[in-house]
Amino acid sequence: MILHANVLSFTDQECLEVADFLRMEYESELPEYPEGAPGFLKDAALWSAKVIYTSSQLMLYREHRSEDLHTLIKPYAGEVNAAAIISADLCLRFIPDILINLKMIDSEDPLITILEDVMMLWSYSGIASLENITDLNLHGIGEDKCLMQMYTDRIISTRNKTFMSNKKTSEWVAASLGMYADHFWKDHERKQITNEQG
Repeated sequence: MILHANVLSFTDQECLEVADFLRMEYESELPEYPEGAPGFLKDAALWSAKVIYTSSQLMLYREHRSEDLHTLIKPYAGEVNAAAIISADLCLRFIPDILINLKMIDSEDPLITILEDVMMLWSYSGIASLENITDLNLHGIGEDKCLMQMYTDRIISTRNKTFMSNKKTSEWVAASLGMYADHFWKDHERKQITNEQG
C-alpha cells in the first residue's frame, strides 16, 4: 500500500481500480477455500480497503480531532454475511498490525478503540490477536459451512486459546480436530474444549 500525505478522499476511478484489484486477490485465494465459498462482494471489500487506508493515514498523519475519527472510519452499511466477511478480510486482516503500531505510539489513542470494535464485529479478521471475546459477534458465520470451517481453521492455525472460552467456537474446533487434537495442536488442552462443551 502506498500512502500519500494526509489524503483521505477517494475518486470513483480509484475505487473501481481498487475493487478490481481486490476481486483478483479474492479469486486467487478462492482455490484455498473450502467447498461452497460465497461470491466476492465488492462493497464489503472496498469498505475494508477504505478502513485500512484511512487508519494507516491517521496513524502517520494525525490532523483530526478525536471526535472526528468516527466520521472518517464509518461502519459497513450492508449486511454482515459470509460473502461480506470473507471479502472484507482481504484488507481487515491487517488491522491487528496497525493496532500493534498504534499501541506503541500511544496506548491511549482513541483510534485503537474504534479499530478494536471493528475487530469484534469482523472477528474472522482478528482471530490472531483478539484477547477479549466477551462480545464476540458470530452472526453469519455458523450459518455458512464454508466460512465456519475457515473460521475454525484460522483459530487452529493461530493457536489462539482465547476462543476456547466461547462455547460455539470451542465446539467448532473440537469437531474439526476430532481425535487428532494432540497431533495438530500439541500444546492444546483438549480437556478445555470438552469442559466448555458441557
